[in-house]
Amino acid sequence: MEKNKKELVFKILNTISVLIVVFIFTKYYLGFPEREINHVQLLITILVLTFFTRTIGIKQGINIYARAILIGVGGALLVGAIYTLIGIDVKNDYIAYAITLPITEEIAKLLPVLLSAYVMYKTNGIPPNLSDWLLMGIISGVAFGMCEDFYKGDLLDMCWNCNMHYGIHIGNLYLFPEALGYFTMTDGWDYNGYIGHGAATGLIAATIGLGIFLKRMKGVKYLWWIIPLVGFSWITFEHMGKNSYEAGRNADLSLFTNIFVTLGGGTSTPWIMLAIVVLVIGIDVSLMGIAIRKSKMLKGLVTESAKRIKEFFANKKIPSYKFVKALSKNLRFLNRSAWYNYLYNNNQK
Repeated sequence: MEKNKKELVFKILNTISVLIVVFIFTKYYLGFPEREINHVQLLITILVLTFFTRTIGIKQGINIYARAILIGVGGALLVGAIYTLIGIDVKNDYIAYAITLPITEEIAKLLPVLLSAYVMYKTNGIPPNLSDWLLMGIISGVAFGMCEDFYKGDLLDMCWNCNMHYGIHIGNLYLFPEALGYFTMTDGWDYNGYIGHGAATGLIAATIGLGIFLKRMKGVKYLWWIIPLVGFSWITFEHMGKNSYEAGRNADLSLFTNIFVTLGGGTSTPWIMLAIVVLVIGIDVSLMGIAIRKSKMLKGLVTESAKRIKEFFANKKIPSYKFVKALSKNLRFLNRSAWYNYLYNNNQK
């Protein structure tokens, strides 16, 4: 009886999560069709890149998105309401806008990721793997960014004279399309930008995963916390630098602005993020290969999956959704087993 009640509660929560996601995406598309592609493109890109390496399924992803709305966005709005109650106009108060707001937002976006990681740990007995951390961060940041567009209006208007996309791109197609910044003609070309909420939280979350990975390695396991700290600090400082620049209305009024522009004004962050994405996926692929070589069961699973793929392309009558669902299920189990093997069965301790 108790089990049935828990199952009913989870079904209700899952239904609420789906409704929240449908509502946000529909409202966003109707309100900002020209901006939707930036957030959705980033999300789809990471979903595709991590398809073979993550353990998170579609249902879990929807729940993470819903938590990001309820906890991340809700928490940020609560802080904003507190500012209003004590008489602080965040947009026109330099300290609030340039310093405390970026810190608050980065923490707010990270909380749903940490909660989701805890839920996964309690459910599966192991924490998320590296690709999971990356994807959870992207989902949470994208949810926050979409809701921020609702609250503040079109991002280009919100950034006053924010006048360009930047970062890694082919033509007009950007790898991290949320990244927007400024070009000004003061002492030559000065640049200041922010990679965007999705990629920013994805970077921080991925460094947490990398920290957990290092924690199991002999000789460096006591230094695991340095990587997440650096990741969070870098993104927060970049956010503070951009907000400081905006608050100064292009004037060099802030130490944050001067230092940040000297460090490249955000131009290096897309490349750092790309390196992290490649590293995360590379490590998970490597761990998968090690686990397969050590386990006859996993070798059998790979053989079965290869057979399914061959049958699918040979027999066009097999529904695509059934094929993808079956392949995804096998991959999730394979990656979960590989991560478990690394965390609990390796001899690196």
